[in-house]
Amino acid sequence: MANNSAIRWKAALSRQCNLQELCSVQRLMSLRVISAHQTVPSHMSDMQKHARKATMSSWQHQWDSLERGRCDHHLMPYVGLWMDRRHVEVDFSMTHGHGCFM
Repeated sequence: MANNSAIRWKAALSRQCNLQELCSVQRLMSLRVISAHQTVPSHMSDMQKHARKATMSSWQHQWDSLERGRCDHHLMPYVGLWMDRRHVEVDFSMTHGHGCFM
């Protein structure tokens, strides 16, 4: 039975108009699912803030107590500042700070 269905779907989707219609419906469904997740009740938002604060505190404690990476810790002592930083575009000069050896 499943084999017969697969053959019918293959035949139906071989036509461009059917494939476009299916993609249109899938896109609409995806947008509706995404929009449903944009509205979070306030108590959930408070829980997320609390969870983030607890996680950051745990990470900071681990970062402060590690023996390895002390030079990195000296450059970046607070995990929260690093996590909340404004992200910038990564380019060649940022990833190759030693210069170009060509």
